[in-house]
Parts: sequence; C-alpha cells; structure tokens
Amino acid sequence: MAARDSVEMIKEQLRMKDKELQRRDAEQEKHDTKIKHVLKLSQEKIEVLKTTVKKQEEEIKDSRSSKPNPASNAKTEAKIKELKSQLETAHKEKGKLAEDLKKSAKAKDTPAPAPVVETKEVIKEIRDPKIVKALKKLKLKNDYLSKEKIEIQAKDDKEKERLNKEIKTLKKEYTERKGTQTFNDKTSVLEDIIQEKNDELDSFKKQLKGNKSAEIIDELKAEKT
Repeated sequence: MAARDSVEMIKEQLRMKDKELQRRDAEQEKHDTKIKHVLKLSQEKIEVLKTTVKKQEEEIKDSRSSKPNPASNAKTEAKIKELKSQLETAHKEKGKLAEDLKKSAKAKDTPAPAPVVETKEVIKEIRDPKIVKALKKLKLKNDYLSKEKIEIQAKDDKEKERLNKEIKTLKKEYTERKGTQTFNDKTSVLEDIIQEKNDELDSFKKQLKGNKSAEIIDELKAEKT
C-alpha cells in the first residue's frame, strides 16, 4: 500500500471517529438541557406553592383579627397543611432532579461506563403528568446514550490499537525501502495529523459545553402543550 494512500485512509478514519464522538456529545448535551428545563419547571411549581401557602396563612390571620369563624379557619388550615405537604414533595422532586443532572454531568467526564441515572423513583413520586412524561423520555434517552457510550469507547480502544499497528507497519516498510530518515519524516506527518484531529475534537467538546440548546427547550415546551 502506498504511503499517501495509508495517510489518507488514516485521516478518513479519524474524521469518521470525530463525527461519531461529536454526535454522541451533542445527544448528551440535548439530554442535559431537557433535564435542566424540567428542573426549572419544578422550581416554578415550588414558587407557586409558596405563594399560595403564604396567601392562605394571611387569610387566616385576617380572619382571626376580625370575626372568628372556626369552621372556615379549620378548612383553611387543612388547605394550608395540604399545600405545605405538596411543597415538601416538590422540594424533594427538585432535589432528585438536581442529583440526576449532577450524575449525568459526571458521566460525561468519566472515561469508564457511568451508572444509569436513577429516574424511576423520581417518576413514582412526581404527580404532574407532563413532568412524568418528560422524565420517562429522558430516562429512555439516557439509557440509550449510556449503552452507546460503552460501545463507542470499545471501538475507540480498538481503533487506537489498529492505528498504532499501522504506524509501526509503515515504519518498518520505510526503514526497509528508503532508510530511517525518510520513514521518520512520514511518521512525523502521521503523528501530526493524529494530534491535529485530537485537538479539533477537544475544541469541539468545549464548544458543546458552552452552547445553549434553545431548540431542545422549545421542543420540550411543544410536547407539554
């Protein structure tokens, strides 16, 4: 095999590898964006409950200072108790969502297979059907991404091993045909290409982390309506 053909083949394989990793990271970014959006909805729900509880408590206070009405007060206090219970549940939901997001972020930065985000318990406790539906979709997507990440990692390891063997083979061929100096020049070109592609991949990953996926948030909002 000619040296130019070998170099082009390796460059093409590196381009394919970059695209595959970029697609995986983009999918993970979309997944995290959706979790953040659901977390925001949960916080909004908490704020609404807080406002309602405060309003009910003020009504009881005003009622006691004017004309006592035991029946009305008892009913209002029961309502406040129920609202506080809902508020406590909402806080727990928010905490679990935040933990899910933290685990997901950790999974992206860890080379080894990361544990699947535990969303089953969250789904059981959340009563809002829209949030439940969104979380179920997120869990399915997370399961898929986790499995795909393991497969891609295995492919990457094999590809690195194959590329190293290819470079060693080229080294042997050029040493035999044109001498050590000629081979070193060719090997240096190959190593520069590999380093260049790795630098491009790192740069792309940083860009992904800094981008806001407004399109995915709009997609989730459309699903809720």
